[in-house]
Amino acid sequence: MCSLLHATSGEAGETARRILAAADIARAANCVGLRRRIQDLVADLGGRRGRAPSGGLWPVLEHARSAVLIVARAFGQLAIDTALVDITDTVTLRADSEVAVAQGLMIRACIHPSQVAAVATRHPR
Repeated sequence: MCSLLHATSGEAGETARRILAAADIARAANCVGLRRRIQDLVADLGGRRGRAPSGGLWPVLEHARSAVLIVARAFGQLAIDTALVDITDTVTLRADSEVAVAQGLMIRACIHPSQVAAVATRHPR
């Protein structure tokens, strides 16, 4: 897997430049999927948080999600969605995972074992 965060461009964290370079990152010989991380991107864009008051992602972050999905699929790779940092918020995790699956994202990253059950029912692959 090639996380946009872990590409070898010398930049620390995920940035707007990495979203724009997603196709170059996907071309790497050892890349089998792309994963997007929103926390670093929010900071790079000068934002304070990734979610709107409604609970959904801000449109610019949905755009980044879409860009990663399109590039991953164009290169025949896995499209991996970002992890939700708040491990206690299973309501948002379930709702956001349903949106991700509806859009075509194949896998959801988890950062805690308690998130797996909520994600597994939404990401059946």
